[in-house]
Amino acid sequence: KPQTVNVAGKSSVTVTMEDEATALDDLVVIGYGSVRRKDLTGSVATVSNEALAAVPVASVTEALTGKMAGVNITTTEGSPDADVKIRVRGGGS
Repeated sequence: KPQTVNVAGKSSVTVTMEDEATALDDLVVIGYGSVRRKDLTGSVATVSNEALAAVPVASVTEALTGKMAGVNITTTEGSPDADVKIRVRGGGS
């Protein structure tokens, strides 16, 4: 949720972030906007933060691997700073 914090005259600031859940009966909220449920033509996959936290890996992309149908996650090389490619539904669809 958006927050406004007054930092004037403070040497340290503690801000607690809160998620902003958007839940409407006839809308599906997706990563880049919202769509009416009747207009949604593709599948929607979700992965909970508990499922990601339960996987002992170094990055979120490694934890997402194999969790969602149609999502292919690859790295260009084995180093920790390697580029990550996330492809959804392949190039032909």
